[in-house]
Amino acid sequence: MSDKRLRYYNGQFLQQQDFTAEQDYQLDRHRRHNRQLHTYGIAEGLTVTAGVGATSAVVSPGTAIDGEGRTIVLTESRNVPFNGLTGSVLVVISYNQQTSDPATVGDEGDTRWWERPDVAVIAEAGAPAADVRLRLARLQIAGNNTVTTHDTTVRTSAGVRLGTEVAIERIRLSRQGVAQPQWPVLSSGAAGQADLTGNLAVAGNIAVTGTVDGRDVSVDGARIDSLSASTIQGVSNIGGNINLVGQNGLTIVGNDAANTITFGTGSPTSIDGVSNPGGNIDFVGQGGISITPDNTGKLIAFNTSPAAIGAVPIGDYQLRNQFTGNWSLFTNDADGAVRTVDLGFQPRLVWVHGFSNCYFQASGGWSFGGVTNGSARLIGAPSNIAQHCTGTEIYRTNAIPYVIPYSAGSATEVARAYFYEYTGTVYNVVSLSIRISSFTATSLTFTFNKSGTPPGSFSFYIYFHIFGS
Repeated sequence: MSDKRLRYYNGQFLQQQDFTAEQDYQLDRHRRHNRQLHTYGIAEGLTVTAGVGATSAVVSPGTAIDGEGRTIVLTESRNVPFNGLTGSVLVVISYNQQTSDPATVGDEGDTRWWERPDVAVIAEAGAPAADVRLRLARLQIAGNNTVTTHDTTVRTSAGVRLGTEVAIERIRLSRQGVAQPQWPVLSSGAAGQADLTGNLAVAGNIAVTGTVDGRDVSVDGARIDSLSASTIQGVSNIGGNINLVGQNGLTIVGNDAANTITFGTGSPTSIDGVSNPGGNIDFVGQGGISITPDNTGKLIAFNTSPAAIGAVPIGDYQLRNQFTGNWSLFTNDADGAVRTVDLGFQPRLVWVHGFSNCYFQASGGWSFGGVTNGSARLIGAPSNIAQHCTGTEIYRTNAIPYVIPYSAGSATEVARAYFYEYTGTVYNVVSLSIRISSFTATSLTFTFNKSGTPPGSFSFYIYFHIFGS
């Protein structure tokens, strides 16, 4: 920092350090202005595009100010990869400069400072200070390196530092996601009066010196306190209601519309068909409803719960996340082969479709096959797997019609195929199936089963779509 700036005059001889000093002075004053009269944050643009399933983020052009008062300008959209990061990550931008444009005449050296911001995706845990690497968005990255959620609440807008007393005619309070006509406005409506256009929510106490809507709050409060401290026939109920209870044949009927209370005598002959004149009628809880009497409070509480009435937790049916993959199996794959899919979320519903082919020896190299479709519901414990499918069965004989295709179902698998060949002397049969053998809160496992002797080489392909919460 210097308190001197360059003074120019005709005939002056200037060197490199003179021009450097001129730039240093201007940069210092500019950044000093930004630090002391503004708050760090985003001035305009720099929006992040990264929808669910995206494998990288795109940051639009824009401007920001960091905590050191440096102006950050992104002049072009920047595509930012995730570099294998998973979990909670931040899209950040920070100031960066480097030399560029080598000289084409005179001595060697770069002729420009290139202020090219650094835009990156970093792990949120242990991230540097927000005034150095400004937050543009928070993303959740799944194990397959794709976006599951996109959060913009980490963004901070650049602002203005106000002095101890500032004259402002109107203040319009904005909020992201709220239409501008609905923003509240604070202004001065008259001498010594502040007007608020909109609603006011207060978390804390309100101290008033004066009146509220023409009422003296302190005087009214003292009157209420004196009433609350008193009793009626020895019954104290500070600030609340006192209930009148009919007994010994006395009935009490309130009429709120007419502002009257009627006292009568006599007792009911029955209540909802239950006769017990002058006595008690018991309430009995059934069907998941419990009854709790409170003789002191003069009330009866009727309660129930989702579990008591057999309701299923809503979380078991939320399908906010999805994953798509495939599995290919061939003749050399062993019985019992497994494929575990890491999801990063709780699997709930699985949809499977695919196809299979087999080369029959008696067909001279001809291949036959068909499609398979299946689904599974994964609710509750890992052992609670409801899965079923339909698949293809191919029979090859040495007599007309030679090839007979069938379709068959299974209630224990999500994909299956069956190939049978009879050449006259040899039976070759193979049964192929895929089932979901287990699942956890973040993954599931497929198991391949193969039995019998294949008529020839085979291939088995499935494509699975997994939905979960």
